[in-house]
Amino acid sequence: MTSPDSITQIAAPALEPTYSAREAAALLGRSYSWLDQRVRGGQFTNPDGSVLQPLRTPGGYRRFRQSTLRDIALCCYRHRWFMMDALKLVLLKLAMAAYGDTEEPPWSSCSSENGGSPAASRRMLSVRTGSSVGRT
Repeated sequence: MTSPDSITQIAAPALEPTYSAREAAALLGRSYSWLDQRVRGGQFTNPDGSVLQPLRTPGGYRRFRQSTLRDIALCCYRHRWFMMDALKLVLLKLAMAAYGDTEEPPWSSCSSENGGSPAASRRMLSVRTGSSVGRT
């Protein structure tokens, strides 16, 4: 039998948001099939060579943590599938997605009320509507 404390420890990692394979592909600026082929082929690796794998639901569906998507984006940069600008855009999308359920957007500290530049706020907003990243 497990104690209530161990149940809390098991549930704690679930606090990090997860994304379906289609949502993950959209955050990476790539197609679902591009992501699917590379995950199935074990092409996403950490610098130490270990293969990055998404979580699996009891039904077998893949769920990607934010940290896994960040590692995938860095892997894409190391393999030259993404250029630096594409990597920055994906990391920005991931940061913004992490704040998607909060009351305050992540770029609010750049607003003119806080002394930041209004142009910086506009640049951050224009990135939200960014197009596909990486090479085609």
